[in-house]
Amino acid sequence: MSRTTKLSLIAVVGLMMLVATGCQMVRVQDQHGNPVNWAAVTTGPEGKKASSLPVMTNILGDAALPKSMSDKREILQVSKDGYETKTLPRPTEDQVTVKLEKIGTAAPAKKAPAPAAKPSGYKRPASSNVKIPATGGKTTTADKKQP
Repeated sequence: MSRTTKLSLIAVVGLMMLVATGCQMVRVQDQHGNPVNWAAVTTGPEGKKASSLPVMTNILGDAALPKSMSDKREILQVSKDGYETKTLPRPTEDQVTVKLEKIGTAAPAKKAPAPAAKPSGYKRPASSNVKIPATGGKTTTADKKQP
């Protein structure tokens, strides 16, 4: 059996399980109610680490999990880099919203240092004291002073 055939068979079996058991929709949002995409949603037996393969949320923050077929209590765990992982008892409702908190907040941008103060006795030379030869910096006989 080729690799493609095996993957197709696994996908079909997974889809059949979802259809047969139904699914639980999990919506993941940040603390402001914005969707959190690509968050990992996993389940497992209560009192243990979540052990199922993660289901990733889509761009709207939604993930579809197969409904639990176990009569034991389960946990629901949602995680994403940059957010605190949230673990809670798995709800029985068909639609669940989980809010994730961002880890820390961005530090305020540092202000650029103020320009250095000029020395107190500093005076800018008057522009009339600066002479620029019209020859592009080359000295001509007309520029030289005659004794």
